[in-house]
Amino acid sequence: MVVLLLSALLATQQYFVGQQISPQWVFVKDQLVWKSPPDAIARYEYAENADIAVFSPSGEFALISCVLYRDVRTGLISIVTNEGYILRKGTWHHQTPDAIAVTSRIEYMSSKVNEISVPTSTVEQAWTLYGKAKGRIARALRPRVNTKKELESPLFSPIGTYIPLKKLSNTESLSKLLTFPISK
Repeated sequence: MVVLLLSALLATQQYFVGQQISPQWVFVKDQLVWKSPPDAIARYEYAENADIAVFSPSGEFALISCVLYRDVRTGLISIVTNEGYILRKGTWHHQTPDAIAVTSRIEYMSSKVNEISVPTSTVEQAWTLYGKAKGRIARALRPRVNTKKELESPLFSPIGTYIPLKKLSNTESLSKLLTFPISK
């Protein structure tokens, strides 16, 4: 019994614990489609199926697929977790000056998908870095896909160009989302 408990404790790794997420670490998949809600009085727009990638300087990685709200007056953006989300977590490291390797898996899905049991198996994916940006891993990033199977698999990061997410209003909420432990 003690051996099982000790094994379980050793197999759990926590990412982003005790860290406040810096806006410099946060990227969003480009070309979001902002929509107005049916209520004409609403003061926000929303983007469904947004993908937010977080690259900490210590090599921690997370990707959240979620809904975003944007205040039409201020432009501030909020992550809306009560609309459902998928959380991928893992690590990243440099392969070359212009590429990183990301190892991750899906840790949480707010809606059950029959074909996917959580946590999923771990996958490794290369990302290309574009340009330099002070305080950031790059000016933009893009995950690579090597096969049609990878492109169609929900286990790999959504394909697209990821650019800095500016005006994120709730980095505290993002920090809380990312502190759940990961079982290896």
